[in-house]
Amino acid sequence: MHVVIIGWLFVIGTMALALSSPLAAILFFAGVGVAPVALVVWLAARRRR
Repeated sequence: MHVVIIGWLFVIGTMALALSSPLAAILFFAGVGVAPVALVVWLAARRRR
């Protein structure tokens, strides 16, 4: 699971670096990278309880 999350963030981070605008890169990384990872981690933690 951790390897998949690290790989996802690496790919999304690389795609964000390819964007021309720094603001677009930050928003892209936050929306497509961090938000889904946070959701998956939250669901996994919720399932453990």
